[in-house]
Amino acid sequence: MKELVKSANSLAWAASLYPAQWLLDFLPQQPNQAKTEPLPEPKQPTNMQETFEYYTAAIEKDFGNTVRATYRVGDQVQSLMVDLTAGFFRLQSYNPLELMKMNLDLTEAVADTLRQYLPGGAKGAEQNRPWGWGPVDPPDN
Repeated sequence: MKELVKSANSLAWAASLYPAQWLLDFLPQQPNQAKTEPLPEPKQPTNMQETFEYYTAAIEKDFGNTVRATYRVGDQVQSLMVDLTAGFFRLQSYNPLELMKMNLDLTEAVADTLRQYLPGGAKGAEQNRPWGWGPVDPPDN
């Protein structure tokens, strides 16, 4: 049931951002607005959750970089809120260790979300960054 709610929220969020992409398509293309590589074709749905995911993927396929990043951030926030709401009604959620884990998950999700808005901050970008001092000239003797 929780996954069905997440899928429905994702579809609603994608559909609400589609007009923003439509408007951006009329503006001159900026490097960060260009369309990215296409997403894989979704499989044909067999139940309600897969139907939501199918149409969400079809909408997301038309997003450029800017709108896709915005969509993913909002989708992560909505998904996290559904998880927190569902977890609130479990008796295990009042265990101090569970509360600490939920707090850690929330902090990690917020950090990942904020990292996407920093230049070069998307996941996986840190592997491509140079590290260390770089080339250093040998000392003159």
